[in-house]
Amino acid sequence: MNQNLLQGALYLPGQRQHVGIILFHAYTGSPYDVNLLARCLNKAGYSVLCPLFSGHATGDYWDLLVQTPEQWWQDAQAAYNWLKAQHEQIMVFGLSLGGIYAARLLSQTRLAIQAGGSFNSPVCPGPLDLSQAFMLYCRQLAIKTNRLASFEQDYDRILAAHLGQMAQLQAFVQSFQADLPEIVQPYFIAQSGQDELVRPTVGPDLKMALVNAQVSYHDYPDNSHVITVNRQRQDFESDMLAFISQNEK
Repeated sequence: MNQNLLQGALYLPGQRQHVGIILFHAYTGSPYDVNLLARCLNKAGYSVLCPLFSGHATGDYWDLLVQTPEQWWQDAQAAYNWLKAQHEQIMVFGLSLGGIYAARLLSQTRLAIQAGGSFNSPVCPGPLDLSQAFMLYCRQLAIKTNRLASFEQDYDRILAAHLGQMAQLQAFVQSFQADLPEIVQPYFIAQSGQDELVRPTVGPDLKMALVNAQVSYHDYPDNSHVITVNRQRQDFESDMLAFISQNEK
């Protein structure tokens, strides 16, 4: 694994060497977002890679804000290329932001991906306002790193940078909408009923857009946005294991 990809990533080699699974984390998150799911899948024998998107989990929100969706796309492709060199079959999944990149990979017909999916992920264009949650995240990070005064002084600049980054992300999402019909593989969609960050139609919207995929759609009424760590995640994990088992060769 190259050092840039390895830094901050979680990799769990499994006994089923023919299958490798990638789990992409959420915006402002880290592999910790998907750590519990990764260990659940690894316990079942699968090799699991949880990459760290550039700029995340550094302790400095500016490291995140200077990144672009295109850089994260490069990160996603690098993760695929590394795991594909070791495993015959690759599956790609992602939470929220990570689901966007899982879908983008699946839409690339030149890539050999067996199956994949997304969890509470705004893969299709639509209203997306994470500003309140993001600024709270930045404030908490500033308190933790004794930089609260700096955060309060730079509040407007931080918010403007975040909104600009979200506009770039929306443009990135829009740029591959025409490719979604290229996805023909089995696709797992998880939709939480108590999602506090993204609109409740992200799952149904994506299901409608995947006109040629073999969609496995799942509603989880009692789950919140980060379904991968929610206390009510047992059904989700069980459904994921069944989906992966059914679609490996």
